[in-house]
Amino acid sequence: MISSEDIERAKQDLRERMNAWRRATTAAQRRRWSERIVRHLWDWHPWPAGGLVLVYRSLRLEPETASLVRHLLAEGTRVVEPVADGPPGVRWWTAEPAARRSSQEVAGPPLAAIHVVLVPGLAFDRGGGRLGRGRGYYDRLLAELAPHCLRIGVAFAGQVVERVPRQAWDLPVGYLVTEDGVAPCRGASKDG
Repeated sequence: MISSEDIERAKQDLRERMNAWRRATTAAQRRRWSERIVRHLWDWHPWPAGGLVLVYRSLRLEPETASLVRHLLAEGTRVVEPVADGPPGVRWWTAEPAARRSSQEVAGPPLAAIHVVLVPGLAFDRGGGRLGRGRGYYDRLLAELAPHCLRIGVAFAGQVVERVPRQAWDLPVGYLVTEDGVAPCRGASKDG
């Protein structure tokens, strides 16, 4: 049996490898790949009309979500973004059709009302395994979402690995979207 310490060490090694890979990419590559990711998401269109979609706020080396948020808002989809705020946890921002990307802090939405959540990560595997930054924000969030909520991992294809080391609290996503397309994760439930 693999010890918890060995799993954490494997996670840290993978984090270092993925951070190095992301730093080696260029802004032009990330922009081009992000455009393809957004196009795949838009063509797939997994959110119901007027539904509530939780979209991560992109950090510098992550797939960019700003254009997707603009598209969602233009079609009348409600969008909320979590912003990690250190301990005690997460603040919530609602995206509005205004010029600023997110302009209003709101009380957290009822998690049962979220239809789709887009989840960033440093690495994913085809079974839905996800490696985050190590603070557990998304694992705690995923644990509280309703079973019907689609959990979609978003990453560049170079961040998809054979296997992500997992602990019991590491929750999988049901679908993975990269610049190569949309794929259901093996063993994930239909709702994801």
